[in-house]
Amino acid sequence: MIHEIDVREPGDRADNSRRETLQAAAEEVSDNVLPGDHRVEVMSLDATTGNAAVVSSHDASPGQGDHVARALRHVQRISPALGLTADQPPEYVADPVEQTTSAGAVAVHLRQQYKGILIYDAAETVRFEPDGSIREVAGSSVTAPPDLPVAPTVTPEQALRSAADHVAQPGDPADAPLDQFGQPMTDPGLDLTAFAPVQRTSGADRADRPTTFDAPPFTHVVTVSLVWFPLGDSLRLAWHTKLAVPGGAAFRIIVDAQDGRLLLVKRLTQAVAGRATVVLRPGAPAAAVDFPLAATTYGAPVPANLPAGFPYDWLTDTTTRGSSVQAVIEPGSTTVSGTSQNGKVTFQTDPATPDGLAVNLFALCSSMHDLLYLLGFREVDGNFQADNLGNGGRPADAVLAHVHPGAVWGTANMGSPPDGSQPTMNMGLVTSTNRHTALDADVVFHEYTHGLTNRLVGGALDDASLDAIQSAGMGEGWSDFFACTAMGKTVVGDWVVNQPGGIRRFRYDESFPDDYGDLGTGRYDEVHNIGELWCATLMSLSRVIGAWTAAQVVVDALKLTAANPSFLAARDGILLAADHYSQARGDDATTRADFVHSVWTVFAQRGMGPQARTGGAANLTGIVTDFAPPPRPTATATLHGAAAPALAIPDNQVAGVISRIELPESGPVESVSVTVDITHTYIGDLEVALTSPDGHSVALHSRAGSSGHDLHHTWTNADLPGLGTLTGGPSGGTWTLAVADRAARDTGRLDSWSLEIAVGEKRTGVEASATPALPIPDNKATGIRSEVTITETGVISALLLDVDITHTYIGDLEVKLVGPDGTRVKVHGRTGAGNDNLITTYTSESGVLASFVGKQVQGTWALTVADRAGQDVGKLNRWRLAATL
Repeated sequence: MIHEIDVREPGDRADNSRRETLQAAAEEVSDNVLPGDHRVEVMSLDATTGNAAVVSSHDASPGQGDHVARALRHVQRISPALGLTADQPPEYVADPVEQTTSAGAVAVHLRQQYKGILIYDAAETVRFEPDGSIREVAGSSVTAPPDLPVAPTVTPEQALRSAADHVAQPGDPADAPLDQFGQPMTDPGLDLTAFAPVQRTSGADRADRPTTFDAPPFTHVVTVSLVWFPLGDSLRLAWHTKLAVPGGAAFRIIVDAQDGRLLLVKRLTQAVAGRATVVLRPGAPAAAVDFPLAATTYGAPVPANLPAGFPYDWLTDTTTRGSSVQAVIEPGSTTVSGTSQNGKVTFQTDPATPDGLAVNLFALCSSMHDLLYLLGFREVDGNFQADNLGNGGRPADAVLAHVHPGAVWGTANMGSPPDGSQPTMNMGLVTSTNRHTALDADVVFHEYTHGLTNRLVGGALDDASLDAIQSAGMGEGWSDFFACTAMGKTVVGDWVVNQPGGIRRFRYDESFPDDYGDLGTGRYDEVHNIGELWCATLMSLSRVIGAWTAAQVVVDALKLTAANPSFLAARDGILLAADHYSQARGDDATTRADFVHSVWTVFAQRGMGPQARTGGAANLTGIVTDFAPPPRPTATATLHGAAAPALAIPDNQVAGVISRIELPESGPVESVSVTVDITHTYIGDLEVALTSPDGHSVALHSRAGSSGHDLHHTWTNADLPGLGTLTGGPSGGTWTLAVADRAARDTGRLDSWSLEIAVGEKRTGVEASATPALPIPDNKATGIRSEVTITETGVISALLLDVDITHTYIGDLEVKLVGPDGTRVKVHGRTGAGNDNLITTYTSESGVLASFVGKQVQGTWALTVADRAGQDVGKLNRWRLAATL
């Protein structure tokens, strides 16, 4: 058994003297810091830290709005009562997911940092009453000694090697404890003879310096990052990692960053393996399989960012009450029990029996959980797990799957409440064939996917996000699509109804006869039939771009899709996700344009081209088809330019140095790659910016990298989104690189730099601008509206919006662009806090204005600006719209 370690010594530091000190601090902040009559009181202390465990609030005013921001503000105000010293800044990072009870109370979870690095096991929870008033702060913060240095002497790789050495030694089997079934819990050993970690990424510009490694025999990407480890009255700088032993458990390991000793080794998983005879494919013979199935079983790509320990154990004990599903037999809601032998739970059931049906349903639901996990439906997204293992989201919502002996409503069904509430699945008998849906993966996967779409579209907390008729129909279509993709089929439910064509009117192949124009006519006024239109489109997409690529793009699109979408809104989500997907895998400009255009072509073939229209998701009227895809921007050439100025960079001068490259005009910019070679002894002093011929500047390097030497780097559109703002601009003219040293002492030289610019076809451009100089009413939701009219016709392939707004607190502002067809995009949504003035550019390339691509440019465009909070005021000076057709 791998030895667990925790070098911290237990102790009780919660004495009366400490309580009195903290209570005095509480009274001080109540008198001088907290607003109104709000007072706080230290109710209890944490024995380990000697700091407050609960700080209760009295007479706090009710409040509404951003609980996370209010929670952070409150702990900053009361930090002395929590135990932080005057010279210790209150640093906390919030879980952005607010947890809300059925009564409306809210909890916000905060983790403590010091110098931007997390402190292990230091966290606070701010609890709000249902009326929004603060009830209390519970948890424990750590008092940090003054000005601890962040200077590790142990490298991330050395820490990883130390951790790996420890988990490679399983210990003496004779010393292994017994599990709950009386079997010895022995860990597998590891052969590290050829252990040679290869660094993938380095976060040297972040305080916690996260570094990732490929480190076989560990099959997952290993991340090593800095943490502070509380030890006695001090904090030890340490490296934190998680390692999953192949075939064994996962561990959290913390290694001292100064002397390399192990400070903590904690087992994170308690394994319960299983085996059962089940039917994983409709109509296939029953076969004995081990639980859980390997991640490679499903045929989907296995991503590199899986957490340690995945696939998680399906079983948590000897029953079908597991980690992501609880399968029960009706009547009575009884689970099925297996027997434990040699550390493995075996279900000796026949799939034809009620017990066997429950075990089969358990296996199918667990496997669908794992497949969708591979595609990105995880804890933070609202997936279904009893325990979220600290990975975000809300736990306690494993699927409750009922096996009924006879028929049930709808033959099979699933209901999915918001994240944190348990969904319910019902599987019944098809009486005409005497075949049970619990044995048909098509049906189980279809129903399970309803949970996926309900949780992702509109967010995990909106359980009404697919209520509209078009949305509900697409819900059925998405379910058929994932069932077909998982099984590699073009029909659904053929086994359970004993019909080769399955339960739908047509096969999901190229013979599918209908299109978007049929929506709302004939049989396409009922959700299942409407879903066939949508699934047929998605299956066409899978044949064009690949089944698993399509599945990944669709999952990504679900996360981007607002509640109750129409067919066309969901189409736009898929187009945006496809563009993101192509960019993320490193496609060049031509490949990326081809990929997105291939997606457009699929939708256009079904009548959902850029000029298609709908009367709204809530009805089936106003349907207008368009069978022509938009023109595709094509990169036709690549321009190259280079300069070797060898310019000395003046120390601590804003002006810095400038170098220029002249390029001939060859068409609009599709993508930019810029490489710099700078010699410097402290690159954290440097600011580097690129300016295009039309005056648009992009920050390449902004004083990152701390004390690192020399800046030899290449930036592309794929890794620096700011370069996307140059897309569509002129390629020819003067390109300028500006380099400035913004701090004293260290010096350097701009040795050389180069450009590679992919140029697209020359296209027509149209512009419209306005200079309204309109005052923005303070704290008024209606705000102001400025309009421009474009008379030219054409389909938008790229769109740019420049805004110039004077305002003393841009965090008050909401800014929206409204197109001629009513498409409304929020470009600025109360971000930026107290910064002055919103003078910036938004583009379709960056994704902000992507919803307008493929739409008609002609008509009246409007910019609306609203100030949503009191006190600060401003003015809309001017704005400009530039479209490439």
